[in-house]
Amino acid sequence: MGNLPAGLSLNVSTGVILGTPTALGASTFTIQLTSPPTTNASCTQIKIFSIVVTCPTVSFVALAPANGVVGTFYSLITGSTNGASFTYSVLPALPAGLALNTTTGIISGIPTTITASTTYVMTAIQSGVCNSSTSQNYTFAITENPTTTLDNSLSNLVKISPNPSNGDFVVDFSDLNVAKSLVRVYDTQGKQVLSSENNANLKTISLGNMPNGIYLLEIETAKGRILKRLAKN
Repeated sequence: MGNLPAGLSLNVSTGVILGTPTALGASTFTIQLTSPPTTNASCTQIKIFSIVVTCPTVSFVALAPANGVVGTFYSLITGSTNGASFTYSVLPALPAGLALNTTTGIISGIPTTITASTTYVMTAIQSGVCNSSTSQNYTFAITENPTTTLDNSLSNLVKISPNPSNGDFVVDFSDLNVAKSLVRVYDTQGKQVLSSENNANLKTISLGNMPNGIYLLEIETAKGRILKRLAKN
């Protein structure tokens, strides 16, 4: 008697009720258990059960996030801990180089600009039947690299062509006027995919064997550090 909540079903062999509920509300139903027949008789028992389906509660990861460092991969897990499916958004805009995964709630990337301590409001939205949202604040800053200062004024002295490219980028160091530099390239997950020393005015960086996408070029010199974006398509 009665019905299971929509989206749930009963395994008649094991007695397990499982599935993903698709509607809110309470359901009361009876389950009958019958033992296999013997030479004498079979035994039957009936029991009443109730299941209440409610909206999931968003429980954000509770932590005090560490500050990020320019040119160093940064990751902040902010999503719900209860396994439900949400769509995430954040305000105000994240520091340059960082991005939000709207499905997982993870903020990650390689920050490119020093940013003062800022409070970011993360919102988890569940659409459909529940149509609810919950927010939590996260405060962090992006600081300079403690080993070599990032000098944005040097960025215009380094020219890259073509950019975007199908894989080969020519980097012109002639206006930078340095004897040598250390060149590194990172993907969007912060993994270093190339590292080499340069002592010439022109250097070709080849990413032909790498997937299309955005990469971060880091140039370390005696004058300071420079960050440039590379687009492979």
